[in-house]
Amino acid sequence: MIESKRYGYVGGVAMSSAAWRMEARERWIGWDERSRLENLCKVAYNSRFLIVPQVMVKNLASYVLSVCTSHLREDWYERYAIAQHSCYQR
Repeated sequence: MIESKRYGYVGGVAMSSAAWRMEARERWIGWDERSRLENLCKVAYNSRFLIVPQVMVKNLASYVLSVCTSHLREDWYERYAIAQHSCYQR
């Protein structure tokens, strides 16, 4: 949830793991099968992002995404126990 001291709850954001296979993504990144297996756990997907329509705060969306990005690594490790350099191997 996105909460403001001044306005209360103004929106929400959710991150999730990336899709297991996505041909366009792999081609764009340049991943072969081995690279995909080694690196997929490092990809996060912004599955939800909402700011309620009546909230008019300049640059709020950019600020929220910036804060999310700065917390993502620690939050991901806390939730999934996956560090940036310790993806599982199949």
